[in-house]
Amino acid sequence: TALLAVAWTGTNLLAVGANGRVRRSADGTSWSTLTSLSSSAWGSSNACLAVGSWAGRTVVVGQGGNIAHSDDEGASWTVQSIATLGAPETGGVDMNAVDYDNNKLTIGGQVGVFVYEI
Repeated sequence: TALLAVAWTGTNLLAVGANGRVRRSADGTSWSTLTSLSSSAWGSSNACLAVGSWAGRTVVVGQGGNIAHSDDEGASWTVQSIATLGAPETGGVDMNAVDYDNNKLTIGGQVGVFVYEI
């Protein structure tokens, strides 16, 4: 299964990809497979398209307008839709970029860019 994005959490690399796949590595050589997001509310065929990590939180965005966050380096995930963050209805389109800076979460996708105060 293809991996599509990677982020440094401060202690590990976290890679995400097709079918909600999540993998973690401390050295970039040896990787362990974590619980796939496809087994949750994410949806079994939805890919994770981007991942970002800062201040102990990791955020993944992907197909279908899905967003998930983890506070334990990918061991467990909370899945939500972009609408729960107050964004306009996206119609389930893909979200393919995520970043955090100056207490703002920025998510980009097919329908534009959304910025949220955290």
